[in-house]
Amino acid sequence: MSGPQALAEQAGILRTTMGAAFPGERAVFRGHDLHRELKDMDWLSLCAFGIFGRPVPPEQIELITSAFVYSSYPNARLWNNRVAALAGTTRSTPNLAISAAQAISEATIYGRGNEFRALDFFCGLRGRPGARLAFDRRAQVSVYVSWA
Repeated sequence: MSGPQALAEQAGILRTTMGAAFPGERAVFRGHDLHRELKDMDWLSLCAFGIFGRPVPPEQIELITSAFVYSSYPNARLWNNRVAALAGTTRSTPNLAISAAQAISEATIYGRGNEFRALDFFCGLRGRPGARLAFDRRAQVSVYVSWA
């Protein structure tokens, strides 16, 4: 079966082996009751349990926590820290602030590399048979490089 009817039959259904939520009753995560069996896990242990599918020894959790602490610099000169601080001043949730900072840290526009890839693409396209560009930006590439 295909078409709109097949889509309509699947609407609102999410099949997963990770777990399910039963509003007002319970939440199941990897076969365990989240609020009864996993309630004593800290946040990182629960995340690791979700990733690995088994409890992670406390020594390994401590190592991961140390790596996060030692590589987290509360320096306002770092752009992602400014994003997190801005979210904090707007009374956003901590999770949203950290997520926004993480997203900007991993974005392709961070570090301005996307312009160079675009210019490289268009300059390379110009050399192909039958290709024609409206502008010749090769002369301006050195200007962009000097700004970086």
